[in-house]
Amino acid sequence: MQQTDRGQYKKRQPFIDLFLRSCLGKVIIIAAVTGLVLLAASTTVPSKAKMEQELTDDIEQCIEECQGNAADISDDIVRNTMSVFTHADSIPEKEMDTFWKHNRIEFYPHTFFTTAHLYNNAIPNGKRVAVGMFGIVIPMLKYTDFIMRMAPLRKDYNQRIIKNEFSIDADAEQDPDFGNTYNTYQ
Repeated sequence: MQQTDRGQYKKRQPFIDLFLRSCLGKVIIIAAVTGLVLLAASTTVPSKAKMEQELTDDIEQCIEECQGNAADISDDIVRNTMSVFTHADSIPEKEMDTFWKHNRIEFYPHTFFTTAHLYNNAIPNGKRVAVGMFGIVIPMLKYTDFIMRMAPLRKDYNQRIIKNEFSIDADAEQDPDFGNTYNTYQ
């Protein structure tokens, strides 16, 4: 028996198909895509000025929205997500002056992103409050992390911490004296 068409059985696959199906080809493609993403990330890192501007706007939104009512985790997530796309209305300058009086923010540039950390008396080691990457500043703010006023925590040495109740006073810098609330039955 004689074979009439020998070319039918000797199909040659193109080199590109062999390369794409090999393990080395898949590794090289993954490395190239990862390299392109990292290159895009390193060229679009937000500057310190942009981070400061966006984070100040996000802090204003947090103070404006959370003042007077407590927020839970879901409220914080929604507010931080929306603050990427929105800008704050004007809040009284006194509020921001009070914020900057008791809190400070430092920015740390990295190769592919920039972070912002909040420092105050309650958080002396700092807490990350924003990450900037791909030209976007992503806040992770909580109103409970801010110190907006200074007041004593205890009446005397080695006594329980005073629990403040929310009240509307003429002077927001002073806490009301609730008396000896931890020893009421003696």
